Amino acid sequence: MVSKSKLNAVIEKVLRDIFDDIDIETITVEPDIDEDGDNILRVRVIFDGENKQLDTHKTSSLLRYMRPKIADIGENAFPVVSFIAKSEIRKPKPEAA
Repeated sequence: MVSKSKLNAVIEKVLRDIFDDIDIETITVEPDIDEDGDNILRVRVIFDGENKQLDTHKTSSLLRYMRPKIADIGENAFPVVSFIAKSEIRKPKPEAA
C-alpha cells in the first residue's frame, strides 16, 4: 500500500506542474469507492481565481499525466479530480440567536 504522504506529494506535483498559471491554495486526496465498487481517489483542488481561468486543454488531459505517475508508486485507484474556485466556497451562515 502506498503511503498517504507519498501519494499526496505525487498528485500535488503533477497538479502544480500542469497548472503553474493558477494559484492553487489546497489539494486534498481522499480514498473512496465508486458506485461499481472500484477504488477511486477523490482529489479536490481549491484555487484562488475564477473557474473560467482554468485551461480546458489542461483539465481534459490531466488524467493522462496523473495516472502513470501514481501507478509508478503502486497506486491503481482512479483519480476523480474536482476544481473549486475559492470564491465559490460557501461560507457558513451565522447561527440565529
